[in-house]
Amino acid sequence: MKNVGSLFRIMQYPRLESLRASHIEKAKKKQMISALTDAKSQGMAQSLAEKHAKKEGSACDRSHDIFWMRLF
Repeated sequence: MKNVGSLFRIMQYPRLESLRASHIEKAKKKQMISALTDAKSQGMAQSLAEKHAKKEGSACDRSHDIFWMRLF
C-alpha cells in the first residue's frame, strides 16, 4: 500500500508529475536508440529492429515508474 500512497502524492503535485514524465521520456528515448543501434549492429532487419526498440522502450517505462514510486 505504500506505493499507492506515493502515486497519489505524485499526482497531487503537478510539478513532480511533469518532472517524472520528462525523466521517463528521456530514459525511454535513450533506451530505444540504444536498442535500435544494437539490433542493427547484429544484422536485424529494419522493421524487426524497430519492434525490438519499442519493446525495450516499454520496459523502460515500467522500471522508471517503480523508481519514482520509491522516491516518495
